Amino acid sequence: GGLCGSSMCQYSAAWPQQCDSFLMDSDMVASCERVIQCHHFRTSEQGVIAALDSDKAQLRACASLVLSDRWPKDAASPIEAAMLKESDQLTRVGLAWDLARLGDNAGREMLVSECHSVSEWGSTRVQAARWMSELHDDSCVDSVLDVLQADSDPQDDAKYPALDLVPSFIGRLTAQEDRKST
Repeated sequence: GGLCGSSMCQYSAAWPQQCDSFLMDSDMVASCERVIQCHHFRTSEQGVIAALDSDKAQLRACASLVLSDRWPKDAASPIEAAMLKESDQLTRVGLAWDLARLGDNAGREMLVSECHSVSEWGSTRVQAARWMSELHDDSCVDSVLDVLQADSDPQDDAKYPALDLVPSFIGRLTAQEDRKST
């Protein structure tokens, strides 16, 4: 039985889609725990660390989120190791975000590197900039402007997410200017 019992994950053809649909829940950590279980990993600390080595990007991202949420004191080292070998750009940005939220400088450095990397998809660069903005760090403003000014790539919808970030940058830059003038 359990979560992935009779109807949920029994049929291998339907199993991955069922696991993917868990991310639609509002509680991302609980959703990710179900994804981890659905892929036959335990949700213990060691089980979640093992899931960081999965061949599925979504599972690696979920493992990082759960690890950083449930075991924050022990999470930095395994997440950093996974981040440094991560081949999927967007997953690497997610792992970097989890590290940065833990206060780990390697995560921040990777986010800045990813947002400035012109070899990355614009959407990946904008996601890295979004996470830096969440940290109240405007190191990626120029990258967002670059994405907005670049020719659009029909396979990479980065312009709208980039535009969505502009008000937060403007608000913080305006507040900084106000503080300087007083």
